[in-house]
Amino acid sequence: MDKNASQPPLGPYNRPKPFEDKVYVLTDAKEEKKRAEDKQPRRILLLDDDKELAETLCDFLRDEGCQVNCVSNGVEGMKLLIAQDFDVIICDLLMPNLPGDMFYLAVTKVKPAMASRFIFISGHQANPKWESFIRNAKALVLWKPFPIHDLLTCVEVVMQKTKP
Repeated sequence: MDKNASQPPLGPYNRPKPFEDKVYVLTDAKEEKKRAEDKQPRRILLLDDDKELAETLCDFLRDEGCQVNCVSNGVEGMKLLIAQDFDVIICDLLMPNLPGDMFYLAVTKVKPAMASRFIFISGHQANPKWESFIRNAKALVLWKPFPIHDLLTCVEVVMQKTKP
C-alpha cells in the first residue's frame, strides 16, 4: 500500500514548511532539572492487611504513575523502609504483627525524616486512641470508606509538604 495514499497530493497550499512541525524552546538548567524531577514517579509504600483494598489502592496509584510497594503489615514495611526511602507512606492503623501506630513510632526512630510522609487509613474513626494518635502525629488520615481520589489528593499534599 502506498504510504501517501491517505494523504492529499501536495499542492501550493499544503506543502510542508521548513521547521513547521518542530518546536524550539529555550530553557535554563534549573527549569530542566525541575521538569525532570516532576516526571519522577512518586515512590509509595502502602501497608494494609486487607488484601482486596490494598490491591485496589495499589492498582489505582500505579495507574496514576506512582511506583508502589505493597505489604500487609508493619514488619514487612520496616524491611522495605530500611532498604530504601519513600516519598509517601500510606499506612493502615490496625494490622497484624506491627500495627500502624507502632510502625510509625519505629519509623520515627529509624528514619525520622520519613515521619512527615505518612497518610494513615483506618475504619476506626470513633476510637479515641486512634484520634489521639493521629492528632499527636500531625499526620493526614483517611477514614474508610473514602473516595479513592481523596487518596491521590493526600499524596500530592504530602509531596508538596516534604518537597526540599
